[in-house]
Amino acid sequence: MPTFPGVINNLRAHFLKESHANVITRSQDLTQRCGPKAKLSFQSPPPADCITSSPISSMASDLNLGLIEATESGNAAQVQRLIDAGAKPNDARKMVSLVGIKTEGDHFDVSTVSDTIQAESVLALAILHGDVDVVRVLLEHGRVDPNKRIEWRIAHTFKNGHYRPETWAMQRWATTYAFPNALLLAIGKGGTWTEHGTNRRSGEAIVGRENGEMALSINLKGGHVKLTYGKSADDFRTWFAYTPKVEIVELLLRFGAKITQAKLNAAGKNPDPAFREALERHWRNLVDTVEVQKLEIHRLHERIGVLESRVVAGEEIRLGLRSKTDGLVAMFKDLSSKSPGFSAKSERLRNRNAELTFLLSSRGL
Repeated sequence: MPTFPGVINNLRAHFLKESHANVITRSQDLTQRCGPKAKLSFQSPPPADCITSSPISSMASDLNLGLIEATESGNAAQVQRLIDAGAKPNDARKMVSLVGIKTEGDHFDVSTVSDTIQAESVLALAILHGDVDVVRVLLEHGRVDPNKRIEWRIAHTFKNGHYRPETWAMQRWATTYAFPNALLLAIGKGGTWTEHGTNRRSGEAIVGRENGEMALSINLKGGHVKLTYGKSADDFRTWFAYTPKVEIVELLLRFGAKITQAKLNAAGKNPDPAFREALERHWRNLVDTVEVQKLEIHRLHERIGVLESRVVAGEEIRLGLRSKTDGLVAMFKDLSSKSPGFSAKSERLRNRNAELTFLLSSRGL
């Protein structure tokens, strides 16, 4: 005869098995009805769990997810085609959905939970995969911003995908990787990782291995990654060996990445001196450019001074002409005022001339 604790354990196992089967069935049903990119957003079975959006926003989202996949596969030509078709590199980020089982009390209160977040940006993925051609296309044709903050999170996993309510609330996304901008990610220094939860910790984002490689955690490949019931960390993330490339740093600088002292210091921490040299070389070029611009500005100021002196001289001439014009106008007005008297005298002289002419002619003279 089974003992009471044995009955309890059997019931618990039954509930957990049923919850697994229930969530898997729901996930399959959602995928079948809403498509493979359906967003899992249920806390408990909702009346309608297909999340709809406008055709335009849906198409843009699909293009952006395609951009992520093309970037991860290193297909620069496809990246170009997707940008031409309307993908937005500045908005394109990997989507990660986490589905788990939340258990409360003595494992009898079981429900499914899910969350979807934006993760690695398309530029971050191109840099991490070291694909110079893809980075060039994103910067040149996609006009992606190299000074934008880069951040992604990695999911926390428990055995069989079970989460306690407080764990789900605080630790479903276990770790955040953050870089203030793409240049620091490309250098491989200056980023941070933060572990969430009660024992909050943080440190350098990219760590060195014994074999000299640099590594960090990134999400699994795919435009929209769906994580369900991971049993190990490898089910939820990739421990990625990362090799920074100077060519990518130079591309970022060429397309507007800003240099600060902090970035120069970060480049100095990279064991390869080429990274700091690239930043310093670009900095010197900027300084030289500024000096050339200063000289050009000085020349423009001199030219403006010459033109201003000519304008002043022209103004003096204008004032002189204006004075003469005013004098002529005054003379004209004076003559105009005397004009009636001159006209009367002229008329009298004409009349007198006519009289004398008549008198002379009458006398035969």
